[in-house]
Amino acid sequence: VLVRLYIFDTDPYSLQLADLLKERSKSIRVQVLLDNLGTITAARAPARLPYAGVTLPKAPRSIVDYLEADSKVRVRTLANPWMTSDHTKTIIIDNERVFLGGMNIGQEYRYEWHDLMVEVEGPVATHLAREFDLAWSQAALGGDLARLQQLLEPRADAGAAPAGAVVMR
Repeated sequence: VLVRLYIFDTDPYSLQLADLLKERSKSIRVQVLLDNLGTITAARAPARLPYAGVTLPKAPRSIVDYLEADSKVRVRTLANPWMTSDHTKTIIIDNERVFLGGMNIGQEYRYEWHDLMVEVEGPVATHLAREFDLAWSQAALGGDLARLQQLLEPRADAGAAPAGAVVMR
């Protein structure tokens, strides 16, 4: 499971999803790549739920620390040079199925806003997994050099696009 998001909040809904990822990391590879600026900003915003009378638990200081604690989840954050951000939102399952769109992980995306995600399969999934790997390597020590090394590594072919398919970006 490869998760690439702008925001992974620390509200109760987000922590439920984090707990699911932590549990799955015991048996499969789980990598989470977050935009540092977006995630830090979201964690500093006051949490609220759409239910009257619900008391919120104390949120963890860092979703990165929370995801890594007592799990095998690997987390990296993308630097924000010149105040740029990575607004990508993809969840890739087995390099075969991808959910992409506008939703981050946070209760407002679940309860308040109407962002959408779509599910795609086929060669586009392989391509998006490759883009994740490139961004993941760039977020590592060595940054651009690590990305270059990743670019030079041979990759499995995504296969031919189905008839009538068009290239999208």
